[in-house]
Amino acid sequence: MNIPTQQIFNNQTQMALLHKVESYLGNDDDEFNKYGDTIKKYNLQKIYKFDIGRNCDGFSPLIKEVMSQTDLTNEAVKNLVDYPDNHYRLLTSYLSKLYGVKANWFVVTSGLENIIDVLCRIFLSQKNKYLLPVPNFSLFEEFSSRTGATPIFVKFKKENNYRWESNTTDEIINSIKNFAPKLLWISNPINPTGRFIEHDVLEKIIKIADQYNCFVIVDEAYGEYTDQDNGFISCYRFAEKYENLIVLRTLSKIYGLPSIRIGYMVSKNAELDKAVRLYRQYFPFSWFSLFVGQIAVVDQEYAAKSRKLNSERKSRLFLKLDKLPGYEYLKSESCVFLLKSKTLEADYLLNKLEQKGIFVANHNSITGINGENYIRVTVQNDEDNKYFVDTLRDL
Repeated sequence: MNIPTQQIFNNQTQMALLHKVESYLGNDDDEFNKYGDTIKKYNLQKIYKFDIGRNCDGFSPLIKEVMSQTDLTNEAVKNLVDYPDNHYRLLTSYLSKLYGVKANWFVVTSGLENIIDVLCRIFLSQKNKYLLPVPNFSLFEEFSSRTGATPIFVKFKKENNYRWESNTTDEIINSIKNFAPKLLWISNPINPTGRFIEHDVLEKIIKIADQYNCFVIVDEAYGEYTDQDNGFISCYRFAEKYENLIVLRTLSKIYGLPSIRIGYMVSKNAELDKAVRLYRQYFPFSWFSLFVGQIAVVDQEYAAKSRKLNSERKSRLFLKLDKLPGYEYLKSESCVFLLKSKTLEADYLLNKLEQKGIFVANHNSITGINGENYIRVTVQNDEDNKYFVDTLRDL
């Protein structure tokens, strides 16, 4: 018997299958094995992961220190037979003290993509609209489109090097007033350009969106790269004031822990909190992830050191790229930036780089810069950055 499965799927699933949004995250790619396959194919000694937007120095040494002093075997055995704490009281109490935000305003989930998916399911359905400045994180568009909602794009202008300008703010505000979107997606610093949006601009938008019943989601996945040593530069500061504000952060980037899958959101809105917890997984990650994550957020010295190192390395890398003919790039305030060849298409450039063991993220299909042949590059250590520039020069 041949069951007509796709006909039995609900409308949302059928639309999601039919209308796939182009992304640099390939669902069909074998992320785990692609590096090993490339090593074998080109007989390489080493690969260079410029494609992953995370701290190239890895995670805090405090984690290793605590793990070495803890009887992890006994702890693991003891905790394997129980469900992990799904209220994350210790983690949220740390985060609460860190950011000066009430602990019960935090919701912790399995990576930010899980929160993004949940928020789409809470707010959006067919005939709804959402607002998205582009280029931006592709999962905003991908997950929103699965619901059948209609995007309203505000495009950063090519002639302004895709910067957020005053006309960007005006266009977003006018779109809120004219199209009545339920959601506005913003990443800050913007992924993939790495550009930072000033907070007075964001508050102006949040305030007007609040008047028009539009929720504003500010994804600060790379926020630690634009924080300051004496304080956090985060939209958390507006959480008390605006119930339509949702702020997202993660331990995947500057904390160097993408594998533990800890992401979290902050919102003052009690009804939203109930809705998110309704859709959120009951036990999104393991005891071990929680154990490691709690250590990571304690070590703010490591985050500050990583921020400084990234800034210094990026400056040296940009100086090298400035002297490199045939390429252009967009200056960035985070650990990622966009680069393109003036003569080579992105697919060709990716292939040539992979032959040398270098992986980058292809952004040629991302809305807002599609067809512009940009790749996204993550700043690495000086030695690897030199190898990257030398390889580009040889091409």
